[in-house]
Amino acid sequence: MEDCKKGVYQQRRESRRYFINEDVCKACGACFAACPHKAISGEKGKFYQIINTRCRRCGICKKACKHDAIALSTAAIRMLKPQENMENYKKDFYQKLRSNISKWANSKKGKKYKWAQYLLIAPDLFHALCRSVLDKDVPLYEKTKLSLVIAYFISPLDLISEMIMGPVGYIDDVALAAYALNILLNNIDPQIIARYWAGDEALLKTIRRILADAEMMVTSGMWRKIKKAFR
Repeated sequence: MEDCKKGVYQQRRESRRYFINEDVCKACGACFAACPHKAISGEKGKFYQIINTRCRRCGICKKACKHDAIALSTAAIRMLKPQENMENYKKDFYQKLRSNISKWANSKKGKKYKWAQYLLIAPDLFHALCRSVLDKDVPLYEKTKLSLVIAYFISPLDLISEMIMGPVGYIDDVALAAYALNILLNNIDPQIIARYWAGDEALLKTIRRILADAEMMVTSGMWRKIKKAFR
């Protein structure tokens, strides 16, 4: 859990990351060929992805892209003091998440977005994850995996960035949360997790609906990467 926290809450004031917009990318391979650091993975004709652990932020890939499919995201990140209470931070995140998604869902863009119904469930999924981590009946090994999912939820720098996409950027978080909770439900008494579920629909039914649409929501290639990373 401590390593997970360090990865998400790095003590820095600004985070910069290059991001390939899948909706614009033509998978021509120009960025892949141009990158001198081997920080781009993929193959021609399919979606390319920037490997941020290797990326040096040199901007060569952006210059090489003729379709303007690569963008640089910059966002201020609050400096966290060691004594800050993690649970209070999660509570604040939960409240902001629910408020932001609710407002967006009632906007013109939100009403037109195909998967808005799943985004509205995001706060409930986050709540279930956080409460399950604190439950004494959940095994330590399962808590470790859930903690990683929570960190992914909170981090602004995941596969579909909230900083760039807005509330739509939480769609991969929703899919991952459903995937993690589904594994947990198969490994422990489902009633343990059900007591933390605040959604209108039964938890298991909600999870099955999300997982059935996951490939279409986040694309099959990205969905495979998400599942592989948290398996």
